[in-house]
Amino acid sequence: TTANANLNVSNLTKNGFANSGLPRGISTTGTIGTSKVEAEYFSFDVTGNNASKFISLKSIETRLRRTGGGATTYSWSYSKNGGAYIPLGGPVALTVADEGYVQPTIDLSNISDFQNMPGNTSLNFKLHAWGFSTTAGSFAIGRGYADQNQNSLEVMGQITDQPLPVELTTFTAKPNK
Repeated sequence: TTANANLNVSNLTKNGFANSGLPRGISTTGTIGTSKVEAEYFSFDVTGNNASKFISLKSIETRLRRTGGGATTYSWSYSKNGGAYIPLGGPVALTVADEGYVQPTIDLSNISDFQNMPGNTSLNFKLHAWGFSTTAGSFAIGRGYADQNQNSLEVMGQITDQPLPVELTTFTAKPNK
């Protein structure tokens, strides 16, 4: 785990999933079926520790993998400062027996919730996976081959001392006695 000094270090946790023996990743087995199970997800936080800084997030990049019978679909959501979870795009299909390939980048740069956040803002991200067809099927965050040395999950962004400047296009004033 590598984190900017102005962020609290976060652990990647899993909730509701059973353990799996799939090597080279944080792996799970889940409920058999084609529907998303709200109680089964991976989770991590992005939380600042310096109220005088401002955080802007750019993207999430991840390597996901599955075995035959493992999850066929995944989706991301987030909660800001303990609020309701908001989806980050629609569900994404995984290929059969994916070996930890990089998944499509999730662009956060155009989401206002993630731009110029005060440094004490708390975000929680959830990664749901579903579509398990057997109890032996696995889903994992991680690389596929033992000789790969690549990050499995990256949140990209920047931390600044002040938000970006704003230019006014018009300004109106009235005299006050």
